[in-house]
Amino acid sequence: MGGRFFRVSLALSQKRADVVKELALGGLDFSETDSANNNFLRQLALDKSGFQNLRTLSQGGIDLGALNTKNSQQQTPITIAATKGHKQFLRGLRDAGVDLDAEDELGLSAIAQIAKKISDVAPMFLQTIQLSIQCLKSAGADINHLNQDGQNVLHLAAQEGNLKAVQILRALEADINQPDNNGNLPAYLAALNGRVDICQELLDAGNREKVWQKIIGEKNTEAAQTLMSAMSQNDFETICSKQDWQWLQSVDLVEGEGEEKKRKEISSSKEVLPPSSQTKRARISSLDHSAPPPIAPATTPTKAQAKEKGSAKEMGPANDI
Repeated sequence: MGGRFFRVSLALSQKRADVVKELALGGLDFSETDSANNNFLRQLALDKSGFQNLRTLSQGGIDLGALNTKNSQQQTPITIAATKGHKQFLRGLRDAGVDLDAEDELGLSAIAQIAKKISDVAPMFLQTIQLSIQCLKSAGADINHLNQDGQNVLHLAAQEGNLKAVQILRALEADINQPDNNGNLPAYLAALNGRVDICQELLDAGNREKVWQKIIGEKNTEAAQTLMSAMSQNDFETICSKQDWQWLQSVDLVEGEGEEKKRKEISSSKEVLPPSSQTKRARISSLDHSAPPPIAPATTPTKAQAKEKGSAKEMGPANDI
């Protein structure tokens, strides 16, 4: 491949877009790959200075978007450049009309493709992944790009149970309040999967009640239990209505103590003791008047008392009368 593309490399070094166009019209296939399954554009993505050649290729009539295909490692020129931190290359692609959010055959954008790998990488590489996504974002890629199902990268990470991806994407300001085509928020999908830890990352004051009402409306016991575990007691009591509470009680997700606490908030702000506590307090009150008098403290006998006691012992027990 290198020999046949020598003239292309020479033309690019001289910024001769006309020569590039002539070579393309002459039948040179820019999608041809080398032994590593890298086409010409992927080779440029690996080169820090590769961005300098993008405009010449574009002006020469080369469709750079059509070259954004995967190699044997499932990497595209976009993901390669992002991983290498080649922001100028990514911007060059964007300026040449390449969609940085173009989806692969699985419907994943470049950011989603990189985020999907987070669950498979060692912890030492997590920062590299975060920097790659940040590089794409700063070059113009949309971290909140929606696929055909209306889902962003947080929906996908929540469905896959990818906690690290959720944390990284949240740090990069992915939208946790974006509903998909079915009205589902990422936190809702995490609750369906039973992931308390991911729910905690995706819940906030703006979506907590919405997710709760959807789950309660569906009478989904497992998801309700997950969501309850992900919320603080105060947040839970704030959004849980009396009707919700009755349903939770019917499926054994709450107990009497919680029921009493809820009843206090619904009926009155004054303290109301549980019936058992009221009975106990009444019983204690009724016994107060018959309490035994206090026992007098013991005193040390005097010498006279001790002598008298000793004499009594010598005389023996008194006769019965």
